[in-house]
Amino acid sequence: MNITNLSIIIASNLKNISRKWIDQINNYSAAGIYIIICIPPKNSLYKTYKMGFTKKICIVNSDLIGQVNQRQFAARLCKTEFLLQMDDDIYFDLESINK
Repeated sequence: MNITNLSIIIASNLKNISRKWIDQINNYSAAGIYIIICIPPKNSLYKTYKMGFTKKICIVNSDLIGQVNQRQFAARLCKTEFLLQMDDDIYFDLESINK
């Protein structure tokens, strides 16, 4: 699989993310993976965390409350052939995506 044809969507409230997780997401983006982090409506925490993410990462507010709604909202924004949904406490190596 060509990872540049992959989007990762993450439903998050951004309350418990770590620096390690932010670095991981930035590495995915640098490898060419399109990243969408979808947060609940009216969540303003993105202003605090946006500075830690690269500019290529898309942080959007969903239109409805709830992780399922956040995932569906983000999925509608994807333009790639492959889609991976993950949580904001998941860590995995880029090599595992290629396998």
